[in-house]
Amino acid sequence: MNEENPLKAALDALGAGVTTFGRRRHGVLFTELREAFPGLA
Repeated sequence: MNEENPLKAALDALGAGVTTFGRRRHGVLFTELREAFPGLA
């Protein structure tokens, strides 16, 4: 993780989440993120 660049850190975490959720399930992750953080959607 690159703590000096918060955007890179966030994108790295998102990429790890997509990998963890599994192939072709990124839509499920994005739906959960939208529900958890409605102000960012």
